[in-house]
Amino acid sequence: MSILNQPGISQPTRTTIALHLYRDLIESVPYFAGEDSKFLGRVCLALKTAVYLPDDTIIQEGDTGREMFFVRRGLVNVEVPTGPPHIQLKDGDFFGEMALVVDVRRTNTVRAVTICDLNVLSKN
Repeated sequence: MSILNQPGISQPTRTTIALHLYRDLIESVPYFAGEDSKFLGRVCLALKTAVYLPDDTIIQEGDTGREMFFVRRGLVNVEVPTGPPHIQLKDGDFFGEMALVVDVRRTNTVRAVTICDLNVLSKN
């Protein structure tokens, strides 16, 4: 169980902890850079954790996107249909951010190379 889900922790304390844990990660996304702490706190509290094993598909080309991903630990390959065989993302990188802005189909497939600990931000 995450510390953010512990019973008895007030909402302001949850927000403070979430900002401490995730602010740098969130502010690495240009859409969120410069936003106020109240907004960033809501975004940080909305993050979920997901674990993927090597060769797991995280995003499938052609699917409708509803979330973006932050690589906390691990390596993922972005399989580009045209161009180099893949782009590799590592700790601190993010992908899928366009899904939060517009309703579009995914243009790439993303697969885990190693065991990956990701944070997921959903459009909901």
